[in-house]
Formats: sequence, C-alpha cells, structure tokens
Amino acid sequence: MTTQCLLDAKEALETLDLAKISRIYATDFIFEDIPGREVINDQAALHGYFSRLFALPGVAFSDIRIFDGGTFAALEWT
Repeated sequence: MTTQCLLDAKEALETLDLAKISRIYATDFIFEDIPGREVINDQAALHGYFSRLFALPGVAFSDIRIFDGGTFAALEWT
C-alpha cells in the first residue's frame, strides 16, 4: 500500500466519498468488518457495503488511524 492511497482512504471516509473509497481497493482484496462479522472480496459487495454505511443518518468518521503493514493495511475509526 502506498501512503497516498491510505491518506486517500482516510479522506474518502471523512468526506463520505463513495466513488473514491471504491477506487482505492485493488482487484484482489479482502475487506473485513470485524464488529459486523462481514468479509468482502468483490467490488460490487464493497460498493454496496459503503453505500449502506454512508447512507446511515448522521454517519461520520473520526479518529481515523492508519496501520500500514507493507502488503496490507488497516484503517480504524470511530
């Protein structure tokens, strides 16, 4: 993962930019929503996930932390 890619993901969450967050993911990826016990590995499902999430009343992301593991990354938010 590149630093810019991770910063773009952070910005997409902060601005609820569905198009931007969808473009960030590589062709082969695994997205895990740990609290929701959901694992996503295709673009259509990922788009649907963030579409539903961003549509929640009053949704906002704060305290976004980036963890870069080189070949993987994680974002944690409140």
